[in-house]
Amino acid sequence: MRALAGLQLYGCRRESSQVTSIAPTILDLATDPRVTMDVRESFLAASRRLRDGFRKTKTTRDSRGKGTQRERVVVQELEKILPDRYSCGSGEIVTFENRASQECDVIIYDSSKLPTILREEGHTVFPFEAVYGLVQVKSTLTSTELERAYTNVSQAKSIIPAVRFSALSDGFGRGYAPARPVAAVFAFKGGRALETIAAQVAALDKELPRIDMRPDFVAVLDEGIIGPRTPLRGPSNFIEWPKAEELSRIRRTGVHTWMRFCLQLIRELNTLRLPPLDLLRYLRMPALVAGHRVSGHDGLLMSTPSGSQVYRLTSRAIRKIVENCATRPPITMRDYFTRRIGRVPEQADIKELENQLRLYDEPASQATTATGGPPAPKFRDLRLKIDDEVYVVNLYDLEDRHDFEKSDLPEAELFE
Repeated sequence: MRALAGLQLYGCRRESSQVTSIAPTILDLATDPRVTMDVRESFLAASRRLRDGFRKTKTTRDSRGKGTQRERVVVQELEKILPDRYSCGSGEIVTFENRASQECDVIIYDSSKLPTILREEGHTVFPFEAVYGLVQVKSTLTSTELERAYTNVSQAKSIIPAVRFSALSDGFGRGYAPARPVAAVFAFKGGRALETIAAQVAALDKELPRIDMRPDFVAVLDEGIIGPRTPLRGPSNFIEWPKAEELSRIRRTGVHTWMRFCLQLIRELNTLRLPPLDLLRYLRMPALVAGHRVSGHDGLLMSTPSGSQVYRLTSRAIRKIVENCATRPPITMRDYFTRRIGRVPEQADIKELENQLRLYDEPASQATTATGGPPAPKFRDLRLKIDDEVYVVNLYDLEDRHDFEKSDLPEAELFE
């Protein structure tokens, strides 16, 4: 642990098992007579620096700039206490499904896995496989600001793919549940009673589609923490959410709130196991076309007088397909085979026959290759994904001129 060496440990006899589970390094140093540590005083000094940093930013007129400065104050203190494998930044979380979070004030990530996918001035994009957690920083935790924090956290958690994975643990393969990032809300001031904040937390929890979309806990500097006292995450990334009254429980930790906040944050971070990062999935992630996430639309190999050429469906085609299919219910794979070949193929997977898809199968346009568009494709049906739904498109029913355009995808990449 950074910045804790050379200090004396006091007051850790209570909840010593908790201290052991979240920060064994501190306890080991505490039992060594050669080392003196005062963990509480170290955190109290950090609290004073947080208060001082908050006051210094009051003179900043730009509210957005003021918020950024206060986020940096929090990051500076977090970097002093977090184990070395954690780094802090701000920006967006992205997935290989081309989903992105809103701007997050503080993102805690694994820099050894991948520092960033994309770095720009004042903005960073993090793959979700490298993200351990996020913290939303608020100057004053008004009802509006708490609601905004909830919205930001729930949206960030909602984009995480529900993908289980396996990894080595103690030399053996072990299965893990999806890695939901640790999420917290930290406020410099409450601006109202903790009881009022706790009541709003309980109300906001009820509005969520799933309880795992909530922040893990909410903290107000020098006042207290609202949320469960016990660990949430267990082995294999499984989260056990306590009862509603425990989720909105008030802990009046007073001047020791920053210490409790950090130790609880570290405990959850240290329990989380991240999935492996596969950058190839990001190369193949869906494209944003006409406001939809689309994949499988840009690898149409067609013959031309000068040779083969790769084409893709245009924005116009995607809009037309979605709007047309929205007027009819989806069909099953069994129905699809019946329409196309009059029977179910013997080699068809029985488990997939009831899977649903949307079929675009309209009367063909009068447009032909004489219009200057690309020639008719070699095949009729194209399977693609639009907004996580499977579509099958009869390419002969699209207009050449307006529905196809040359793709920048190299032909050789189609066969990789």
